[in-house]
Amino acid sequence: MLLIRHGVSRCAPALLHAGVRWQSVHPRHGRVPPPPRLSSEVDRQMGGGVRGVRSKQLEKRDALLREIRTLCTRSSSVRAEVKALICESQDDIVINKMEYFFDNYSFKDKEIARFESCKGDTEETLDEFYRVFADWFYMHEAPRYSDMHRPWEWFPKARYMRRRIYFHAGPTNSGKTYESLERMMKARSGVYCAPLKLLAAQVCEKVNKAGVPCELVIGDEVIFNGSGEFISCTVEMCPLDETIDVGIIDEIQMIGDNERGWAWTRALLGLPAREIHLCGEPRAIPVIKKLLRAVGEEESLRIMWHERLVPLKITEPLSGDLRKVERGDCIVTFSRKQVYNIKNQIEEARPGLKVNIVYGALPHDVREAQTSEFNKVGDGANSVLVATDAIAFGLNLNIRRIIFSTVQKFTQGEMRALTHANVLQIGGRAGRAGCAFADCGYVTSLHNRDTAYVRKAFEQGAGELIQRAGLIPTADILGVYWNLHQDVASYYDLLKMFIKEVETEDIFFVCDMTRQMLPIAEMMEGLSFPIQEKIVISFVPWGDRSEEGAKLLRGWLEAHDREEVVHVGFDAPTPGTLLQDLERMFKWTECYGWLAMRFPMTFTQFDKCKHIKDSIVNLMKAELSRSDEDWQKVHAASAVGDVPADFNAKPIQDRRLVDLSEGKVRSRLEDLRKA
Repeated sequence: MLLIRHGVSRCAPALLHAGVRWQSVHPRHGRVPPPPRLSSEVDRQMGGGVRGVRSKQLEKRDALLREIRTLCTRSSSVRAEVKALICESQDDIVINKMEYFFDNYSFKDKEIARFESCKGDTEETLDEFYRVFADWFYMHEAPRYSDMHRPWEWFPKARYMRRRIYFHAGPTNSGKTYESLERMMKARSGVYCAPLKLLAAQVCEKVNKAGVPCELVIGDEVIFNGSGEFISCTVEMCPLDETIDVGIIDEIQMIGDNERGWAWTRALLGLPAREIHLCGEPRAIPVIKKLLRAVGEEESLRIMWHERLVPLKITEPLSGDLRKVERGDCIVTFSRKQVYNIKNQIEEARPGLKVNIVYGALPHDVREAQTSEFNKVGDGANSVLVATDAIAFGLNLNIRRIIFSTVQKFTQGEMRALTHANVLQIGGRAGRAGCAFADCGYVTSLHNRDTAYVRKAFEQGAGELIQRAGLIPTADILGVYWNLHQDVASYYDLLKMFIKEVETEDIFFVCDMTRQMLPIAEMMEGLSFPIQEKIVISFVPWGDRSEEGAKLLRGWLEAHDREEVVHVGFDAPTPGTLLQDLERMFKWTECYGWLAMRFPMTFTQFDKCKHIKDSIVNLMKAELSRSDEDWQKVHAASAVGDVPADFNAKPIQDRRLVDLSEGKVRSRLEDLRKA
């Protein structure tokens, strides 16, 4: 990591140790002066022993330092401690860092004396070296590690490579991802990074069907298919440890997202692939150029333009009449409650149509079942789809016509008009090459008042270009930041301090850490397990804002703190459970699985959790296939959004249970901004 900052190549320590006069040439940033080589204070005072005969004292000390250098760099225990200290996983980088220390550090007389007092005791010598190294690291090197100004330096493996970058730019349904996947499947190894679990699962299935063994890696689950050479994953799970031939980062325009943009930035800067294929909207080109210019890779960028394969037409609105809905239509709305309301209204207005639904809170297996059933429209089925903007990202759907039920969405505490990019992304799902309606796709609105806005979006284009990329600190960065501020009382206070103090370059923005990480950090107040574990746990994708969910998570963390077996804490649901409760329980199983993959010694009930998870999926599939009127009304009435209507009906008695409600999160953000 820091080797790049100082322009030290992998062979530099060996050259310096052999006494060769050496000029460092960084592969991208030009010539760097060689580091000084001072072995002690006496060495510095006497001019480094370049002229004249060294005293016996100097020779004795130099011999001692050579012995310590050899002992420490060969010691696996010291390498492990240094690896943890500098938050680095690569052995060669750890050894180079230790070599760099010996080449640059001027040992003090009292340190030499302490080494001599060890009298050949290996363990004492290693312990003494680690103390000296740690003091040097925190004084001179650690501040650079916690710096957010040059995040590309967090990924040394990618910086050592010559990567070729291909940007597949174009609208939806233009073959961007298809061409990239074809290239990946011809390579020896590859990684596909998806914006959604369902899309990752679809690509994994497609690659396996093509005869290329591919693994599925999502936050809470890994599915092996006999080979580790090809991986389909969510972008947050993009592996950065192993060099691969081809990497694909889909929907690259999400790099500008306020909450998830960091994952695309991390994948772009850190993926060690010989070829990287970026797929997305042209409005992301400016920020991609800026990032690649910063790391010296702009010349390797090739922009490949794609045209839409199926024409798209704007048609007349439905004037609010759901009787005009036809097979192959997809009605888009932006709340779970409206999904069920419109589903019920269509079933009343058009009894002969089969209505499937898709929204973000549905488990991806259930969404897969619903989309597969809808796609039978290509075989003549009378199916329609009611969905949220969860369909916006590349799902393979046989949609003839997109119908916007509204052009407004409740987000960040208020109703806002959809951006032009949102309208184009969603509307572009109509008509797809290779699907049932490949001749033409159609876009319209349910109500007359919204047609002009939809038409304007398609006429004017996606709008504002993306100029900045999202960023959040890695777990390693937060670990170093903690070591620099050990006087801070808790991880929660540390995270608040980091959010207030963090600065970065103009080409980046810091993603919102107050909605997810900060509440989880607050929930861990009073628990005593190591700070490194708290940092990891603060990244858990916990989306449940209910009191019941807060108690469950707190109970898990308390059991983990006591180093006891963390029980799942709930049983498989029974028939008749409301969909809203099933969705919440599914989120709990996802989070338990996520934690079990990272803390298997305490979160040991992964198999039981998987059983409950499968039971929930099967029950939801069965419940959604029912069509009796009373059942539909009950579920529609309960689908009031992600937060239950009675969420704040009972006050939380336990002060350790943090309020995860939207209002509290927003007020917490405002307090931080004021501070």
